Amino acid sequence: MRPVIHVGSERKKKEIFQLVSTSILPPLSKQMPLEPKPREYCPVCGLKGRFPWPLHYDSSALTDIKDINYMAEYLDYGICLQRYLVISARARDLFLKLNKTKKAKFEPIILIND
Repeated sequence: MRPVIHVGSERKKKEIFQLVSTSILPPLSKQMPLEPKPREYCPVCGLKGRFPWPLHYDSSALTDIKDINYMAEYLDYGICLQRYLVISARARDLFLKLNKTKKAKFEPIILIND
């Protein structure tokens, strides 16, 4: 965690922190479907298309993951590419318990037994 720089009124100042993860997940499963989009080409990975949700991971590859992780892949986020966060069920439960995620959207992942 790292502190967030406060901007605004000193009277309304709150101590806030940003979660920062250095954990990167293994690549998505080879069984992850790819939605063909011939006009959407990635020169880095050579794929033509996009991944539909939910994400698919091989369960055998997820042996040493943390509670907060970034995907290995970069995905389109409107105006830029970024790695999405993937959190554990334990982290999700904690966020819900603390009621800090009113606007958060949680998506499941599919584990593939290989």
